[in-house]
Amino acid sequence: MIEPIFETFFHPSSYGYRPNRSCQHAIAKAELFLKRFNFTYVVDMDLSKCFDSLDHVLIIQGVHRNISDGRILSLIKASLTVGVITDGAFEDIAIGSLQGGVISLLLANIYLDEFDQKMKAQGIRIVRYADDILTLPEMIMRRIDISN
Repeated sequence: MIEPIFETFFHPSSYGYRPNRSCQHAIAKAELFLKRFNFTYVVDMDLSKCFDSLDHVLIIQGVHRNISDGRILSLIKASLTVGVITDGAFEDIAIGSLQGGVISLLLANIYLDEFDQKMKAQGIRIVRYADDILTLPEMIMRRIDISN
């Protein structure tokens, strides 16, 4: 139910786990950038253990930018801290999102959208499919500040 709220705000070059978008669309966008801007190189990044390292506070802040209903925020917080059973023992989850959870893909996109938007604000062309990111070579020639 909340996915359509975020869809209108997500970066246009984000393709992973979104309605009516696919890996093939991401590849086509990268090819378009390469041809239109005559780029020869790309920088390929894969975020290691992306789902395991998502910061709960930042996720909730990202959700809260577009949703203020406390019941929904509480439900999302609960889904983030549900815990897991490993080798027969229960473990709390303090960071990360269960990969394969009903809402985990949307939460990862909400989390990563901040990166996407910072790249866009700096004029850096990217193509992202989930935790795989292509950045195009103009970024190699100048310093990028994503800390803000």
